[in-house]
Amino acid sequence: MAKAQKTFASKAIKGEEKAEKRQIRLIRSIADPNTGTVKFLDRMVSVPGDGDLDAHLAKLMEDKP
Repeated sequence: MAKAQKTFASKAIKGEEKAEKRQIRLIRSIADPNTGTVKFLDRMVSVPGDGDLDAHLAKLMEDKP
């Protein structure tokens, strides 16, 4: 059975639904107390479209990696 084809309009509507959340990359640096080397940790974070970016990042920085 053939797969149903999506129209451009259905793809555009799906894109608008995704626009409600923003994706950002959070990069943190952690210094190792024993060796003094720096380790970088990164992860993708979803931020609500209507939320305050600085407040959301401050809350994430309080959490451990």
